[in-house]
Amino acid sequence: MANYESNIRDVPQDDAGDDQADYFPFAMLEHPSIRKRTWMNVYRQQEMEKDKAAEEFERGQEKALLAQEVALAAQPMGPEVRAVMNHLINRIKKQDAKIKSQDERIDKLERQMGMMLQNMQKQENEIAALKAENVELRRVCAAQQVSIDTLAIQMNFTPGEDQIRELLNLRGGTTPENRATYDGLRGQENMMLRQQLILIDQRFASHTKSINELKARIDHVEQQQNMSEAAKSQQMMAVFGV
Repeated sequence: MANYESNIRDVPQDDAGDDQADYFPFAMLEHPSIRKRTWMNVYRQQEMEKDKAAEEFERGQEKALLAQEVALAAQPMGPEVRAVMNHLINRIKKQDAKIKSQDERIDKLERQMGMMLQNMQKQENEIAALKAENVELRRVCAAQQVSIDTLAIQMNFTPGEDQIRELLNLRGGTTPENRATYDGLRGQENMMLRQQLILIDQRFASHTKSINELKARIDHVEQQQNMSEAAKSQQMMAVFGV
């Protein structure tokens, strides 16, 4: 700081004895931060001047090319050259029209493909749901079949007689009283067995009906699944023009 103050005090005098109006304490520029900002400003100014010169050069080149094109266009053109140019222009127009048509077709195909992908995803979800339902129906069908097998075993079995004979023997053998009791119990047992048989027949018919309905449902689900697969294949062939 003392050096800065001494520099300020030691300001050179002009002929009139006054301080120089444009004098600046250049020793302050030795400070690192000031020197860095100064060189950055100088670098930016140089880059801006380079960019400006490059732009001016490019504009000059464009003007020169434009002048050359104008000069060439002003020259007389023979019929053969004009015919070739017209042919090239018409060919370019046709190619542009073809490119435009192909772009429109590509856009249309892309939209169709997007819709196809959405439909395929929807159909795949439906197929997955049908498969899950099919598995559940088969599980229920298997459980019903087990119940039917159990009922069939019960229909071919007649319990109760051995238990009645054992009960009578415990009460004194086959006396007339016991025989009457045995006949009564046997009649009651037969009536109970007939009622049980009727109930088993009803349950068997109900389970058989449920089995048939489940089998019909499984056939319907498999038919829908096959139709979905066929429709998806037809749509894919239609899109790709197979």
